[in-house]
Amino acid sequence: MTDAPITFKVPSREQVLSALARLGNLQLRRVFYSKLFNPLWVTALHVEGAFSNPPAPKPMPDGSYRVDPWPEIDYLVKMASLVPDEVTAVLESIADSDNPWVRRGVWEAAACLPAKNAGRLVPKMKTWIDQSLANSRTDPRDVVRTIINLLKGGTQEYKKGEQLANVYYAPRPAFKEPEIGLPDPRVGLDPYWYAKTLPEVSAALGRGRLRTLIRWLEKYQEYAGYYDPDSLSDASYIWRPSVRAETGYHVREVANSLVEAVRSAAVDTLQTLPDSFGNLFKSKQSLLQRIALDVLTAAMQEMHDISTDTPRAKLTDRQNALVSYSVLALGNASFAEFEFRTEYIPFVQACASWTDRIDLTQFVGIVEDGPAALKDSRRLRLVKDGDDETPLEERVEEYRAHWQHSLLSAIGKNSLPRKLQALLAKLDSQFGIIDNPNTPAFEISSFNGPISPVDQDSIRNMSDDDLINHLHTWRPNPSEWQGPSHDGQGRVLTEAIASQPGRLTDRVEDIKTLRPTYIRSILRGWQLSLDTGYEFLWDPIVTLCEWVSNLSDDEQVDNDGDIFNDDSNYRSLKFQALQLLESGLRVSGSDKKPSIPVGTAESIGAILSTFANHSEPTPDYEQRYGGNSMDPLSLSLNTIRPLAIRSLIRLIYRFPNAPASTLALTVLEQKFDDPSTSVSAVFGEGAGRLYDSARTWLEVNTPVIFGNSEPTTPKQQVALSTALAVHQYHPALLRLLRPSLLTSLKESTTIPRAMGWRTIRSYEQLIGDWILMGFVTGTIFYEDELMKAWFVNTEAEVRGDVLGHVGWQLMHWTEVAGEVLARIGDLWDRRAAYVAKHPDDFAELSGFYWYVKSEKFDVGWWLPRLLDVTRIVSDFQSHGMIGEQLAKAATVDAATTLEIVENLLAVGSLDDQLDDYDIREHAVPQAIASALDANEEGLTKRASHLLNRLGASGYIDLEQRVTSRRKGVASRDIN
Repeated sequence: MTDAPITFKVPSREQVLSALARLGNLQLRRVFYSKLFNPLWVTALHVEGAFSNPPAPKPMPDGSYRVDPWPEIDYLVKMASLVPDEVTAVLESIADSDNPWVRRGVWEAAACLPAKNAGRLVPKMKTWIDQSLANSRTDPRDVVRTIINLLKGGTQEYKKGEQLANVYYAPRPAFKEPEIGLPDPRVGLDPYWYAKTLPEVSAALGRGRLRTLIRWLEKYQEYAGYYDPDSLSDASYIWRPSVRAETGYHVREVANSLVEAVRSAAVDTLQTLPDSFGNLFKSKQSLLQRIALDVLTAAMQEMHDISTDTPRAKLTDRQNALVSYSVLALGNASFAEFEFRTEYIPFVQACASWTDRIDLTQFVGIVEDGPAALKDSRRLRLVKDGDDETPLEERVEEYRAHWQHSLLSAIGKNSLPRKLQALLAKLDSQFGIIDNPNTPAFEISSFNGPISPVDQDSIRNMSDDDLINHLHTWRPNPSEWQGPSHDGQGRVLTEAIASQPGRLTDRVEDIKTLRPTYIRSILRGWQLSLDTGYEFLWDPIVTLCEWVSNLSDDEQVDNDGDIFNDDSNYRSLKFQALQLLESGLRVSGSDKKPSIPVGTAESIGAILSTFANHSEPTPDYEQRYGGNSMDPLSLSLNTIRPLAIRSLIRLIYRFPNAPASTLALTVLEQKFDDPSTSVSAVFGEGAGRLYDSARTWLEVNTPVIFGNSEPTTPKQQVALSTALAVHQYHPALLRLLRPSLLTSLKESTTIPRAMGWRTIRSYEQLIGDWILMGFVTGTIFYEDELMKAWFVNTEAEVRGDVLGHVGWQLMHWTEVAGEVLARIGDLWDRRAAYVAKHPDDFAELSGFYWYVKSEKFDVGWWLPRLLDVTRIVSDFQSHGMIGEQLAKAATVDAATTLEIVENLLAVGSLDDQLDDYDIREHAVPQAIASALDANEEGLTKRASHLLNRLGASGYIDLEQRVTSRRKGVASRDIN
């Protein structure tokens, strides 16, 4: 039996008039319209004027207003989705009413009207913004629903939705200036609702929302007085000291929500429309630029595991944009100012971890220049505020040194290039180590000073002869404080050479006569051109690099000023020559064709062999800067000998069949006994390239490089751990490293481990990640001796972390083959069975919440296993990950879910568990509701007991939440 469709009849005019004649008071009208469900009455009533006279607010003697309800609007709201055209016509006719009940109803109806109909109301709605009395009963959620309705309604309606969004979300000046403090800009919604709903509106604005949100935030700053367009000063760091989302922002709800929205939109824009991301840097307000820095930092941290040998051409648009924007930002000296410090420090640290893609030379120059924003007036202030007996230049230099000390200390040694590490060590010796470098004890300002006697355009416009002559003859004025320097001019020279690819490559003999600072700058300019895809004539460049490689390490060069203004030796020049050659050996196309032609490979191999015998890093150097300060792989990126060996491996990879590769392999063999662990890290990093290009050689030498007999050496441990950390799992590498992994596992409990690259994964975790991934992908079986050795020789906590990591990876896979999922499930069941027999190893099951969170397994698989885990692991923590999954599971298996929730809430004290918002918010209400709906006596009793227990402990609205989720009750969140 089926329900017959409801049919409505058009009322006659007599019926309408008769009904209206009987509606003599408010109560009768309320009853009539609440019982009227026929949509065909809308037009009939409208024709007779039933909707033509909503009551206006009436002023009262005490200054208040009396506002009578208008039941007619409730009927119109009910009919909006049924007869939208007819209802829209009525709403247009009453849109000028200032009755708050009418205004509320119009918004409510507009939210459910088709967008084209709602758009007809926008001209009126835009005028409602400041009518406080008329808007007093408007539900802000209806305003938001209307805006989103329009934004999703097509091109024309989108424009109207954008107009309405600007009316209600774009900040405006305050009505009047406050007597004390700064003004609070107006918006169209209460600050609470503004902050709560802005994410929804932002999402609905779509792909172009970043530009709109930037404009809103810029307006807020200007109207609030935090940004002065005349002086370009921005004091946002006072009210928002950190861009990164965090708790504790209890004021400025509008401003903080705008920051969050801009940041979120910027993250998405960098992914989908990377070109538009640059709008943040175009803003004159430092707050927007700080947001850009923060988003770049987060993106670099997220993509830290991208293979560094991936060619630029193969990077995604987002990855290319990330590198380009980071290089751009790294060269902006203003970002080193105090107001950027919170975002700038982690940004520089992130760039330092991407040294294969992002060169830190620009940053080194910024630090060496010192504060960039200290104007002449600030410098003169030192005369008034300082000791009159101390020369001004000395006070200024001390100020500069303190600024450098604070910045470098905050960034930390591990993230600094060698040159700045030396400067930091010098400043630590001079002023003492700063215990809390991220909390400066003195005002940190910066100042601008000339760094080059000529600008880029001047250098570009000089003839080659004039440029070389200028570089020969120019000298800095030693009496001019913060004046032009050789190093400053060198940076401008680099930029000019990079913008004129190939320039000076035919003047190698003239270049040799220049200061090392300028030779280095020219090589750097060539490298930048090379990185953009420019093809060089390599013979003259190779000739110059060969000359550089043979320069004496002991020879000191006469320099103007200190070592930070002009090179005093050839070390930096040699390092730059190496960087140029390494860039040339990288991929320059999808066919893996190197920029360097094969005809020069032998000459380059000889140059690299010379550099491979360089003394840097010495044991003293490695002891000083290695250890806890910098891991071996990071140290290898900043020192000459390891960089030369890395370049040799690249040469072998690019020219596997050339004679130069045979010679390069011989050099590598000579480095097996190199005492430097940074060299060992390079071997581990290059394992993949060597496997592809010199497999037989690598297989023969794997025991020496990675170790396959006990005890392994620290150098072998560094090589192995680096190989595991920098490479994504590959079955061929697992087979290659199998003997080394087995050896390492056998001795894992007897000796400490030397890590090659410090990541969030420990030595034992890295080995476990590779072995379990081998099992998951079908490379090895459960009975394999690698599997057995790892499970036997590692602690339960480590096994639990690695098993959980499998689930974490599973969560991030978009597609999982059935056989892979089956192996993962089988692995878990085997380990759970083991723990059931060895309960002391319960920590092995601690990461099961990732398997639930991944949602790759059916509820029927994970729910009983989760129950077993909560029974075995008495203090199992879900870490706020699985509340929603448990809520869904409760509708499938109420009894099992309720027991899991009971077990989770039984961990520790009840008060502690009530802090677990995820379980309380999502799992508890549905688990209790489903248990009550099951209508089983024992289950009902337990559910009621849990309900009462939690209610007595302060969960005061739990009963309402449970009721809303019971069968037959509308499913909605009462809160």
